[in-house]
Amino acid sequence: MKCAIYLRKSVDRDREERSTSIESQRTAILEWAEKNGAMILPDWQVEDRGYSGSTEHRPGFDRLLTAARSGRAPFDCILVYDSSRFFRDHRKEQHFLYVFENEHKIRVVSITENDQPALLRNMNGVVNEEFRTKVIDRTVKAMHDIARRGLSCGGTAPYGYTLICAVCEEPLPCRCATRHEAGEDGERFGGSRRVRFAPNPETAPIVRRIFNAYANGGSYKDIARMLNAEGLDTPGHGTERWRGGSWAATSIRVILVNESYLGIRVYNQTKKLGRKKPSYRYVRRPAAEWIRVPNAHEAIITEELWRRVQDLRIRRASESRYSFRPAEAPRLFRQHLLSGSLLCNECGGRLTIEQSTSTPGGRKYHYYLCRRSREGACSNRASVRKDIAEAWVEAIIRESILAPEHVATYAQAVEDGIREVEAALGATGALKERKAKEAELRGRDRPDCPPPGVRV
Repeated sequence: MKCAIYLRKSVDRDREERSTSIESQRTAILEWAEKNGAMILPDWQVEDRGYSGSTEHRPGFDRLLTAARSGRAPFDCILVYDSSRFFRDHRKEQHFLYVFENEHKIRVVSITENDQPALLRNMNGVVNEEFRTKVIDRTVKAMHDIARRGLSCGGTAPYGYTLICAVCEEPLPCRCATRHEAGEDGERFGGSRRVRFAPNPETAPIVRRIFNAYANGGSYKDIARMLNAEGLDTPGHGTERWRGGSWAATSIRVILVNESYLGIRVYNQTKKLGRKKPSYRYVRRPAAEWIRVPNAHEAIITEELWRRVQDLRIRRASESRYSFRPAEAPRLFRQHLLSGSLLCNECGGRLTIEQSTSTPGGRKYHYYLCRRSREGACSNRASVRKDIAEAWVEAIIRESILAPEHVATYAQAVEDGIREVEAALGATGALKERKAKEAELRGRDRPDCPPPGVRV
């Protein structure tokens, strides 16, 4: 029996379950294989570290599934430590067990639950799913408790802040890092549970400049241009996710509406709908569900400056042309034919619609322009009129897609497809008719059978 090994652990730092660590799973499976005469394929010891058992979208699992569906899998059995390593979603577990075992004849064997009756196997699946639900509930409760203490729940600090240890007041990693894993009172908690925000001496002054510039009459775009001209690093610089870039109006707005700069810890503002990109999205929770903790950390700006900025933002929004309801919005702000389809040749950003008014006459023109160039983040100031761009694209479509010879090719392909479908349906109908006649003839030869068309 040629076997692949599948190993999974969703949270590597879980020291309470050392028996299910990747290394422990591997050791137990290899010992079981040696005792039972199973041959382990060295290239098929597949593992998924840090992936939840609630989803099938895991690199290691995808590799096994792809091999099985190809019909050329070098193994005829997959060994797992227990069924929870395979899935913690009962419905999905049953589906993929059927796919592997019934469709592709590849057994999935749990070495700790070997040869269990189907009923007990199903019960284990339900228990695993219930365990996952309880883990999620406990995790959410623990994160809320951390936020109510004014501490960080993980991730990076807002621009202008840095993460420090709430015990020794030193930047992370600090000298008491061991106490982040197990407190002196024996309580076990993750590294983010005694971490809070503190002003960053390099970026906190930039945050103050942004607030003061806006309060003194500057716009989002004006401030973005100023910061880009000075070559200042954007938020996220120095993190693994940072990929360069420039300041934009949206970056300035995000900072100006963030209550963290008042020393307030705000958590649970959004929730995630869906599990996988691109289907999942984040939606805003009602304000009543937010967790707000005043004086959780040192403020960067004053309450008076915050109020000035928010009042100015509200006043500008009420006077802006962007404050129309969608049904009343001018044509400029509606979807255009090439919206989202044209890219800047220099920075790769999307071109957006802009408007200008001619003098004399007051005629309005719409044209496509790199949005980031308006914010000083791109040097490409070239623009193209909307009517010219759309006419050019329409001409290309007519020449390359709607040309008579191409239309004839498409029509022929459609006709061929229809014939194939009709032939398949005709063959199926003829086969059904032949079987019905054969059954009718067999029935006539049996005196105990009722006449055709009569049901007993």
